Amino acid sequence: MLTSLKYKIPSKKETIHSFTACAFPIYIWAIISLLHEIPALILRLSVWDLVGVIAYTISFALVESGIVFCILLTINFTLPPKFFRDKFIAISTLVVFLTSIGFMLAHFFDSGIRLWGKFEFVLSAVIFLTILSVSYYIVLHSEKIPEIIEKVVERLSLLLYLYLAITLLFIVIVVIRNLL
Repeated sequence: MLTSLKYKIPSKKETIHSFTACAFPIYIWAIISLLHEIPALILRLSVWDLVGVIAYTISFALVESGIVFCILLTINFTLPPKFFRDKFIAISTLVVFLTSIGFMLAHFFDSGIRLWGKFEFVLSAVIFLTILSVSYYIVLHSEKIPEIIEKVVERLSLLLYLYLAITLLFIVIVVIRNLL
């Protein structure tokens, strides 16, 4: 029992790379959203308030990344090792990236999605789950694709360190704003 539980705990490398896979699309989306909103915010806010909006957004991206990573760890502990653990980095990256793309598309087309009925929601859920299942099957039964995914995530992990350093700076700004 204890050895089975130890096997389900990802190594330090897998943990960092999986967290990178969680954080990268979330931070990118936060930055894109900020860049989209900043022209309007510049007209209404002071510089200090604008820095506060940016600080809260980037700080929340870290919290959101942690929540997504905890969900992946829960899935890892729940499923048998052959379904998730054996290719943890590749499958977690796949799940996070495909889900992020789905949410980004939903965000872009939200005005049209608001008009959808039950059929459209069910159809989009079936399409998403089909894409996720086919991708999962391909990654699970391939030797080359998980290696490629792991190499890409390894390179992205350098960006994670930059994101974390910037996020720590913004967390300090959030704390200072709340104390003042």
